[in-house]
Parts: sequence; structure tokens; C-alpha cells
Amino acid sequence: MAKSFGIVDFKLQETEYFLSKLQNLSAKYENVYKVNYYFNAFTSAARTLTFSIQACSKGIAEIESWYEEFVQPQLTTDVRSKYFKSVRDKQQHVGGPFIVAFGAYSGSERVVFYEFRRVEEIEPIKERDAIESSRKYFITLLKIVQELYINFGHIVDPEKYFSYENMVKIGKTVECFEEQLGYPKGYTKVDGVTDEKRVDMLRDQLIFPVVDPIFIKYLKQDRFGNSIE
Repeated sequence: MAKSFGIVDFKLQETEYFLSKLQNLSAKYENVYKVNYYFNAFTSAARTLTFSIQACSKGIAEIESWYEEFVQPQLTTDVRSKYFKSVRDKQQHVGGPFIVAFGAYSGSERVVFYEFRRVEEIEPIKERDAIESSRKYFITLLKIVQELYINFGHIVDPEKYFSYENMVKIGKTVECFEEQLGYPKGYTKVDGVTDEKRVDMLRDQLIFPVVDPIFIKYLKQDRFGNSIE
């Protein structure tokens, strides 16, 4: 199992945290600096999310092939994803700000919008609403992580990996699971207790991923693609 895949979950939570800060900030001229602070943090976390997937998947041939054949082409051809990568690179080497406040009247009420500022050397995108564009970019990344869970959950997700069915499928033993989890061989061995029950005993000690609320919030599905209404 990819033991360090929890890093991907952490980066996913971090990215969504800063997106939520952006979404919940009142649309006022005086908040434009805060918007840029959170936007910079969001784009940085989003970029390291993809890095963490690659780092945790290193040496796992089937995941590396999936990332190279499907994920990288998607991120390099999608206009929005390319824009956010360029912005993040510019942040790292030059700095911001990248968002400006724009006011307009809706009837007698003045409404403030946050838009992307034109930046030299970065191809602009047509989307004007910087917050909504950030949300859509996050959903692109979220779907990539979901695909990882759906296609390779038996490798990266402890709930799928440390199951009796998967143990039999991949030719492991309870003792293999015990060692992987830091226990001595035979730790759960008790006369009359079946291997399936021993695996259940080990599962009781595990902390499963806690990222489902993020998938449900944005996709109305859990991390394995099951619809949640």
C-alpha cells in the first residue's frame, strides 16, 4: 500500500480550506487584499496537491502510467488549469496581486466582483469571476483525486486495502498486514479466530480517510463515486 497517501488527503483539505476562505469573504473593496492572500495560498496548495499525488505514487507503475497518460494531458490542455499553473509560477518568482475588485450597479445597489488582473506573460482566460473560476479549478483537481480512489483504492485507501477480500486477492496474509501496520507477526492470532475476523480486528485500529465531506460538498458523491443526496 502507498503508506504516504494521507499526504494527498491533507493537501486536498488544505486547498479546500483556502477556497472556502475565498468563497466566504464578503465582496467589498476593502477585502481585495485578503482575497489575494487567500488566492495565493489556494493556488500554492492546489499546485502541491498534484505534486503530492506524483510523489506518493512513485514506484507504483499502474498509478504512474495513469497519471502520465490521463492526468498530465488533461492539466496541460485545459485552459483554466494552465492559467492557474502559470499564476502559481508567477507568484513563486515575482509575486502578485492577481485579483482586482470591480464595482457595478444592479439597479440602485452597487455590487463588487473580484476579477483576474491582466498579468504580463500570462495568457488571460475569458472567465471574469475569479472566485468561481477558482471553484471550478478545484473541482477539476477533486475529480482527479476521486479517479485515483475509484481506480486504485485497493492500493492507496486503507479502507479498501486492509480488507479480507483484498488480502486474498493480492496474495497477502494476516501477518503481512500486521507487519505493515507496525504490529508483530501473530499479534491478532487467537485460537478459534478466523483470518477474516483477525483482519476486522486490525481494521478497528485504523483511521480511514476523512475527505468524503469535501467530495460530497462539491460533487454530491463520496470519494469512490457513490452518489450522496
